Amino acid sequence: MSENKDFRIEKMVISQDYNFSTLWYFNVFTLDFREKKAQCSYFPHDDTIPMDFYKSQSSKENHKLNVKFWKSSNYKLIYLTEKQLDDFLNDFESLDLFENYKPSISKGFSDKFGNIGMLSKCSVEIFYENDDVEKFKFVDNFPKNWIGFGKILENLVGFDVLNIGNLRYLICELHFDIKSDGVYLDGKKLNLTKIYYYRGGIYGPLGYNFAIDLVNKSLNYPRMGHLDYPAEEIYKNLTDDEISCILDLIEKCSVCRWYHKDYLNRIDAYEYPRIFFDGVHWYMELVFENKYVLHLGGHSEYPDTYMYFGRKIKELFVLTYSILIR
Repeated sequence: MSENKDFRIEKMVISQDYNFSTLWYFNVFTLDFREKKAQCSYFPHDDTIPMDFYKSQSSKENHKLNVKFWKSSNYKLIYLTEKQLDDFLNDFESLDLFENYKPSISKGFSDKFGNIGMLSKCSVEIFYENDDVEKFKFVDNFPKNWIGFGKILENLVGFDVLNIGNLRYLICELHFDIKSDGVYLDGKKLNLTKIYYYRGGIYGPLGYNFAIDLVNKSLNYPRMGHLDYPAEEIYKNLTDDEISCILDLIEKCSVCRWYHKDYLNRIDAYEYPRIFFDGVHWYMELVFENKYVLHLGGHSEYPDTYMYFGRKIKELFVLTYSILIR
């Protein structure tokens, strides 16, 4: 921001977009220095789709966490004093928030209309009195002083604008270290407790989902009737060997890193027309101890170990219809 250091900031707009699988969270916070006010605008779920539909394709842990995010955004217009804003600007400048900033690699839709979902996407736009605008975007990463930025914002308006507290349970790269073999917090590897998976078509809820409870050692697979496959519900008790095999697969396939830019070389629906079909979206929720939740997913594109993982799951449970692949 060195080019604009002699010009006063007139407005700051912060957007946050976090992955909740079939649920979502998108929030825009505007801090207006000229009008001396702040406002949090949030974008709720589509009212035309029953909430029960979202709940049926998401874990209880995920739904409760998503509700916490929405509740934290439900704040009215806040008016501020000149002194409050001046103090905030002084604190903001001392953070040097965008030092060594490098634009994040986009993971949006490719030319074949497919994508692998991100965990987090945040941006900050700064409008100056000389009409200049600076934009900073962070996909699946955060500036080193993002938590400090959250603290001075909370001191200014009285609530956790950046969801620093809530993000202690939604796994992304702010508080957690996400490695190929699992998720770590404060240097300790977290125990995986549940796996939820959902796959559906683009034109409606013709999907397939399953839940694996690694603590209670069970598989639940409610399958909707579709084409040549009748509706049925599979419930299976899992052995210790099966649990061990699942955990080994999670590590071997680097499932926890499926969101990462390492997978920009991806496979898509067009490469395997007999296995995938265009328009399929898929979500996987990994729930860890203390109800920490990691979200993975995509639309018509898949990580390069997805095929292997799906085939091994199919072999493990000898399912009549493959859960992850056809």
